Amino acid sequence: MKRTRRFRGFLGVWALLCGIATAFTAPAQDATLPRIGADQARGLAREFANAHGTVELTESPRPLDRDFFYFAATWSNPVGSPMAGYYAVNPWTGDVWDVNACKRLESGRLRREREDIRRRSGISKDAYSELRKKKPLCIESKGHK
Repeated sequence: MKRTRRFRGFLGVWALLCGIATAFTAPAQDATLPRIGADQARGLAREFANAHGTVELTESPRPLDRDFFYFAATWSNPVGSPMAGYYAVNPWTGDVWDVNACKRLESGRLRREREDIRRRSGISKDAYSELRKKKPLCIESKGHK
């Protein structure tokens, strides 16, 4: 009886470890769809990041969310933090997110860029709408929704 419980416990731990390993090694589910590159994603994020003044955008990958491009924005701030924000860019749609607020950002220029990305990709409007539902891994505090 003790051995059976121990064996079941071992199987449970083994299944959990296999699931975690799969999450880290499995390819993104939409890997076959056309994507924009890191340079274009950085350009899309720069429009919003530059609201703080001239910033440096550094790619900041998240191991638990390899679907999005993540960028840390830093700037020369002599009286405070050099961090100007964190941004995520959806590589299929060009959507830009403020990772701290977990909010999709909008502008007229970005809407035109997104439409151009969709047209060039050949993704149907329905598939594109589904891809727009994806959210990045956010740094959301309890006060933000």
